[in-house]
Amino acid sequence: MTPEVKAAMAYRMPHSVCDDSWYSCPSSFECADDSKDVEACECYASVVNPKLELLATELQKYHDALESMAHQFGYELDGPARLSTGGLSALEEAFEVLGWEDPHPVPERECQIPDCGAMASCGTPTPDGYKWVCGTHSRELNKDRV
Repeated sequence: MTPEVKAAMAYRMPHSVCDDSWYSCPSSFECADDSKDVEACECYASVVNPKLELLATELQKYHDALESMAHQFGYELDGPARLSTGGLSALEEAFEVLGWEDPHPVPERECQIPDCGAMASCGTPTPDGYKWVCGTHSRELNKDRV
């Protein structure tokens, strides 16, 4: 974790804009006394908000990495294409963090041959262009190439 992320994580949303229990505004800032007007606080706008934006960017990277790992290590189920945890606690936690049900539908990974429903595993040329297909249809489409 970068020092910037650690610093950003040290900030919490205030109960009041300049509550000393979470952040003290530098004396060079003019801060709003009204705790409902957070945006009017100069220190919030120039110090806290950029750190929250950095934290949000870093959290999105972690979310994307976790989603990628769930797609890579999740158990593939056919008809329709879905991913399952298979009862593995690490995947169960990942699905929970991602807000996914078990099994999680992945229609974008379904075989592109009409009415198939199997999980696609490879791409291959077809008479209708390049398609993402399941192993059965890949063998069928490529039987003359072997």
